[in-house]
Amino acid sequence: MVARDLSTLAQALGSAAFLERELAATELLAHGRDGQRVLRDVARDMNSPTEVRVTALRHAPADAELVAALHTLLGDPQPVIRVLALEKAGRARATTLRPLLEKLAHDRTSFWDLDEEIVVAEVAARVLADLSRVSP
Repeated sequence: MVARDLSTLAQALGSAAFLERELAATELLAHGRDGQRVLRDVARDMNSPTEVRVTALRHAPADAELVAALHTLLGDPQPVIRVLALEKAGRARATTLRPLLEKLAHDRTSFWDLDEEIVVAEVAARVLADLSRVSP
């Protein structure tokens, strides 16, 4: 297999083809910190298609660098991005995000429709409960 550079992988991550995106994301993850940075940047890029952002966020490791990106992603207008960001916050044990999680769990004014409100609030409440078992 021929190794691809970061710019080629970033371009492949933006592909409309699901398999190409998955392979690119996997390779970016294998590139270490630089590849992980590309995944975080693409996940935050509001100009990228939602499916590309979802792929990048799913593959980004739940680490301290991602926690900084989660501040932005938890306020994303796309519910699927917010739900994935909530899941990553739980995996990262991101206790610093508690105020944002509490807002998502309890503040109904930030939602566009009832289905979105229910899903995001349920996930936020579950992540908050998990984080309450983690020392601050």
